[in-house]
Amino acid sequence: MMTLRDMLYLTPIKKYQKFGKFPWKLLISMLLVTFTTCQVVLIVNKSTTYAFSQYTLWNALFLNRNIQGSTSPIVNTYNLFSSDHTRSFVQTSVNRYYYVNSYTIDDYEFLYNEDGDKRPAKLLVEYLDQESSLSKGYLVEYDLTIVDLGPFDLDPDSFLNEVLSFRVVFKVKHDMNRYVETANTCFIWEITQKYDYSSHGVVTASLETSRKVCSSSTCKP
Repeated sequence: MMTLRDMLYLTPIKKYQKFGKFPWKLLISMLLVTFTTCQVVLIVNKSTTYAFSQYTLWNALFLNRNIQGSTSPIVNTYNLFSSDHTRSFVQTSVNRYYYVNSYTIDDYEFLYNEDGDKRPAKLLVEYLDQESSLSKGYLVEYDLTIVDLGPFDLDPDSFLNEVLSFRVVFKVKHDMNRYVETANTCFIWEITQKYDYSSHGVVTASLETSRKVCSSSTCKP
């Protein structure tokens, strides 16, 4: 007969040794932990694979456009050697953003402002002399569109002579409920091109990406 003391203080194994009561609760708990751990590992692996796959895509679209096939290494910088080359690179990137689904297999969705307009690509600038550059009419933030590249449509040489660095930021939504079993199925991707001109001579472009889960206001009903 198992006493209250035995029930409270004996481990499941001791109860089995003393009373022959098989530790079903212990076994079920261990199985639950095992199955949960396996499920988490599978989801994390799929999420990591998904993130790397997306980064490969963004890298090919917005940085190293000559990457071909799985054997090509992903290079994280790209050098631009003239103002015309820099303008062309920015223009191509902006065009690819606005027509992103022409370059991809999956469909990506745009984010929209409260007035219903598509959110433009953002150009954010850090100047060598912020006060002097602002007095000349330059801005720290521009909205870039296919027909308006901000300072690159005026005088790229003069603009770059003022610049320490600048960034171009793109945002898209990827609703992939039909594709991959990840922890979440809807993400907002922020793709940032960073342009460093601090040493002059060459503009070094690099890519940074981040994602966050869609909020209730950006998910489909």
